[in-house]
Amino acid sequence: TVAARVAEVRARAVARGVSANAALSGALLERHAPLEDAAASVLECALRDGRISARGLTRLRSVARTIADLDEIDGAPAGPLRRRHVTLALALRATLPALEGWTNVG
Repeated sequence: TVAARVAEVRARAVARGVSANAALSGALLERHAPLEDAAASVLECALRDGRISARGLTRLRSVARTIADLDEIDGAPAGPLRRRHVTLALALRATLPALEGWTNVG
């Protein structure tokens, strides 16, 4: 169930020393959310193009860590953040502001 998956991701975060992946920063982020080369390239491009800031980069990596955790729960091999984790996190970042308020319609 969704609730069980969320609980598992939260348990993984607690094992990393934080209550949620959003609290990962600095050395913890480097340790628990390393990047494959392809993922790093995507982030470098986003930074260079001005689509994200340095602060946004930290937040994006923590979201990508959560996406990777969900992949691993579903059976994907553990490892560094992959390009698909980072691109999905970027897509969510771009999509969510456009959806603000949609539940208030009608």
